[in-house]
Formats: sequence, structure tokens, C-alpha cells
Amino acid sequence: MTELLESGHYIFGPHTKNLETLLSRYLGVPFVRMVSSGTSALTIALKSLNLPIGSEIITSANSGSYARIAAEQANLVTRYVDVNLSGGIDINQLPDKTNAKTKALIVTHLYGQIVNLPQIKEYCENHQLILIEDCAQSFGAVYEGKKAGSWGHISTFSFYPTKNLAAMGDAGAIATHSQELHSRIKALSQYGWGDKYSVETLGGDNSRIDEIQALILCIRLKAIDDLNVRRREIWRSYLHALRDSRFRLIGSDNESFVAHLAVIDAGSQREDFREFLRLKGIQTAVHYPIPDYKQKAFLDTTLSLANTEYLTESIFSIPIFPELSEIEIKFICDALEEFSALDLDLGSR
Repeated sequence: MTELLESGHYIFGPHTKNLETLLSRYLGVPFVRMVSSGTSALTIALKSLNLPIGSEIITSANSGSYARIAAEQANLVTRYVDVNLSGGIDINQLPDKTNAKTKALIVTHLYGQIVNLPQIKEYCENHQLILIEDCAQSFGAVYEGKKAGSWGHISTFSFYPTKNLAAMGDAGAIATHSQELHSRIKALSQYGWGDKYSVETLGGDNSRIDEIQALILCIRLKAIDDLNVRRREIWRSYLHALRDSRFRLIGSDNESFVAHLAVIDAGSQREDFREFLRLKGIQTAVHYPIPDYKQKAFLDTTLSLANTEYLTESIFSIPIFPELSEIEIKFICDALEEFSALDLDLGSR
């Protein structure tokens, strides 16, 4: 770090280039570009496709509106499909939203779990759709031997400080198998430049990370697989604590799930459960409380997606990160078991 600070080279220096190479090798994708955030990655990815204004993309509405925000900036129309009860896009709903204007599908690997990519990829190939993987919450997950981010035409990543692979500030990345797309992505992430100061691509932005974040990510990348294993171990402890309850912990005990979040489906008991944990000093959150189409900026009163709305009203997240101590994990597990027992007692009356 001292050498970096003394170098005076803080943007797009050797650590950023090294990180792009390391990520390319890790993901098994030939081209990677570092950008300023996960949302910027989605925006630039969509712009790089050069789709006609008003073209449609399909995505889910339960993952924080980031895809919709990116689509708006790329002058694209968003169509929503429902999800399954694990929060992943429901492939059976896709035909109803696919038409001649549909050009791309954004799948979000929510909570750290990969969606059924072989089926999704086959659907995209059969309907000439560009597949974009939003891997903000799934870095390191593996499905049928392939990393999240290696299945689609383009994949995007966030390295926000709470992510599995975390910077100490904002950072993101875009990966692709296409050299042509990579060239456009590079231009769009730096003003639309071809050569320096020569603007050749419309819609460019200033989307870069600094060398400090790049160095931190290079170091942390070495440990990511072990950190993901640790996350699953903690998740497994929570699963055991809820084993006799009616509450459902979303995820799966295999490498397709990297336990970015520990999400409990508590049904109508969500707020009671959260309040119980709050009084114990255990923080909770809801990821995410408002479907995209109910956001004020995107309001569509004609749309209703049953599973999407059920999940936004029923789920909440509890702490899960590798630094949790065994004492803290046991404390949380004891609280989960205690509330589950109270719920069973009330249910039997």
C-alpha cells in the first residue's frame, strides 16, 4: 500500500489491470472491465448492446430496482416476470412477456444463489435473447462446474463493502465472452473514448475504480472461496436452528449458493419475528421491501406478481458474514430456536 501511495498512479494503474486479469481467470471469462459500481456495470452493459431505443428487456421486480434504473438510462423498456419462492426468476413465466421487441433478459442471482442457468440459457438461445447475469450477490457461486458470471453474454458484479468479495468503497466489474462488446464497454466506461481525448462512442461515462480498491480486491480474491465456505457454514447453523419450525431459510447447501444473505421466509410472522430479534439486539433487514413496479418512479398499478409480492411482505435477513464469532452465531441460533418454540406454542392453542 505504501508503494502504491508513493507511486502517484491512482487510477487505471497496474493493480486495476492485474485485478482484471485475475477476475478473468477466476471466472473463466476472457474479458473483464472494472467500473465504479454494480449499478454502473448494469448501465454500461445495457448501453454496450446498442439496442434500438424502446427495445424491451425482461427481469424480476424483487431485487432492488437496479436493473430498472440501468434500463432507464439506456432508454430501454422493462418488462417484469414473477419469481419462484426462492426469489429467482421463474422461467415458466417468460413466454408471456417475450415478444418481437424483447432483446435481453437480466437474471439476478439473488441472496447468493444461482438461478437454473442451463434452462435460462436455452430459453435465451431459442428466442434470440441476450443473457445478462447480475452477479452482485453471487460472486464465487458455481453451477454445473461453471462460475456465476460465465454463462451469459455479459455479466455484472458489485464489490460494495457488504458483498462476498468486498472493496472498501464502491467498485464493480463487467465480464463478457465478446471482444466486440468488451471494446464498447471500455469506451463507455471512460467518456466514450477510443484513443485518449477522442470521443468515438455516444453515451460514455466516467466509471472507474481507484488503485487502492483494486489492490484490496486483488488481496481479498485469494480468500474468496474459503470465505464463501464459511458463509455456508453459518447458514447451515441457522438452517439447523430452524429445523423444527414452520419458517423457511432460503438457499441450498451446495456450491451454487454462496450465502450472501441469510433470508428467512416468516410469512405473516415477519414483523413479530423481527421485533423479537431486535429486542435481543440482533439486527435484521428486508431485501427488498418494495417491488419495482410499486416504486413511485416506476408505478404500474396494472401489474401484480403473486410470488414477488408475497416475498416482499414475508422475508427478512439476519446477520451472515465470515467474521461472526461462534459465540455470536450461537446467540443468533438460540434466538431463532426460542422464537420458533414460541410460535409453535401459540399455534397449538
